[in-house]
Amino acid sequence: MLEFMADAEGLRLITKAGYSPQKALYCLDFLDALPEVKKLFPTHPLTQKRLESAKENISVANPEWVEEGKLNIYKSNVLPVKKSSDRVSIVISNDDSIKEHYEPESPEEYLTRLAYVSYTNGKAEDAVKYFEKLSKLDENDYVPHVYLAYANMYLFNQTKDSKYQKKALKAAEKANLLNNSDENVKELLKELKK
Repeated sequence: MLEFMADAEGLRLITKAGYSPQKALYCLDFLDALPEVKKLFPTHPLTQKRLESAKENISVANPEWVEEGKLNIYKSNVLPVKKSSDRVSIVISNDDSIKEHYEPESPEEYLTRLAYVSYTNGKAEDAVKYFEKLSKLDENDYVPHVYLAYANMYLFNQTKDSKYQKKALKAAEKANLLNNSDENVKELLKELKK
């Protein structure tokens, strides 16, 4: 799981730095073509799984990262160097401005992004999976339960499978328990109890 998270963070950083995350897939494709890649990277997931995960991460990337990347590459001073005192070698100096661009996504931010993008793109099964994980991260936050209810309700409407209706009702009841003053949650509960 940590390797998949590292790959996701790497793709985010590549994009925010102004580079193409799709080009990073070439590296994974190359690794996948190596005959004994598992021996080279025994602690890493299978390269094919990493490729699938990377493609999913690219599909749910924040479009603002591309714009941020364009600005970052334009104003970057990636390797500020100067000649050393011997006038033969170079010194790579610290650039504190680089630090301001590196703010890794927390697991909560990562899951939230995946959940909302999946939800808005109509991938309800994926949205359910991510909202369930979010609801477990902060059990006092009612919002993931609301979206969990909506995503399950959507799946019920698509499949007519009553398990989704039950899950939607359970999630809405939990959201109402956590915040019984939200009118949208009350309306959702009323809709589900019909």
